Amino acid sequence: MAATREELLLALRDIATVNGISLTDGVAVPNHTASAEYLHPNHGSTLFVANVALAAATLLVVLARFWTRIFVAGGVGADDVTIGAAMIVVAGSTVFNCFGVKEAGIGKHFYDLSVAEVGNLLKFTFALPLVYTLGVAILKISILLFYRRLFGHRKRLQRIVLAFIAFQLVFAVASVFAYAFMCAPVHAYWTLELHAHACPTFKTTLAMYMTLRSVTVACDVALLLLPMRMVWDLKIPQRQRLGLAALFGLGLLACVVAVARLVMLRRLVLSLDVSWNVLPIALLDQTEQCLGIITASIPALTAVVSRYPPKPANSLMNPALALRYDFLSFAYDPDRQNLGLGCFATAYSDVSDERLVTKGEHHEMREGVINKTTTVTVNITTTTGGYRAAVQV
Repeated sequence: MAATREELLLALRDIATVNGISLTDGVAVPNHTASAEYLHPNHGSTLFVANVALAAATLLVVLARFWTRIFVAGGVGADDVTIGAAMIVVAGSTVFNCFGVKEAGIGKHFYDLSVAEVGNLLKFTFALPLVYTLGVAILKISILLFYRRLFGHRKRLQRIVLAFIAFQLVFAVASVFAYAFMCAPVHAYWTLELHAHACPTFKTTLAMYMTLRSVTVACDVALLLLPMRMVWDLKIPQRQRLGLAALFGLGLLACVVAVARLVMLRRLVLSLDVSWNVLPIALLDQTEQCLGIITASIPALTAVVSRYPPKPANSLMNPALALRYDFLSFAYDPDRQNLGLGCFATAYSDVSDERLVTKGEHHEMREGVINKTTTVTVNITTTTGGYRAAVQV
């Protein structure tokens, strides 16, 4: 990294020449800033406050989710573990962004930065897409694992989900390698004296960013649409259907944020005023991840608002009725369902015993009367005709 401002300007001039960009784009000090009355703008506090607020709100939702899973809905599933990992990434991203504001001059124009801040800024922009890619990949995998609960015995959808998870893993690893090794050697990214000739041009970098981020946005949309057919076919009251629509609306908002981020990439990558232009990108990164975590956690909280009426023991549910379980809130493991092992679930039934049909020594709930929540133990066994779910309250 350049030791003096003169060396810094020489390196920046070399980068500007290679990329066909003028130094007046955020690097050269404008004449009007020489006035004693001029106030140098600094919007870093916006990123600082918004990051902390978003992370705090998201943490509260995640803690509520874990409390619900553990004490209400019967146990923690793989999607809960991965959402916890996504929350850890968001917490790290929050600290990282606050560091960028305090030590890397995020929110200020480039010409207002010190030499030390420029060095920190380059390291910040190097790490930013890596942290974002990691956080978004873990979040998507958590949502897909939740879909594994939601889709139950629908084998075709289960296969699609598993393929989607595999794609996300491969794409995340490929993206991290593409971002990390775009410069050769790697440290040329934050070493301005080497950057001009050891790193791709700004236009090449933009093309790579746009390609990878376009795939990310396409995955966001596909993830949102994947369960739509199943949700649309649910036989539920209009009020509950509107609630589900509102939930998916939050997911759509996260997609809109991802598209906005994609649009703003051009302004960031094709400019030397990085410290000024990176602020909205960093803010949208945090917003997208926090919205995604909150949206993914809301279904798990549905059990909190439910009551726990008494239910007859040893009920036997047929497969069609078992599909009406509340897959939004119980700790269901699709990989263990055929092993005859006990698992926890949150089932819905009416409080009145008159709504139960007696079949032999067992009770069965009539269809369409499931509207309350309780935690039960389920032992699933295979039969020649399908599955038998023995329910013990």
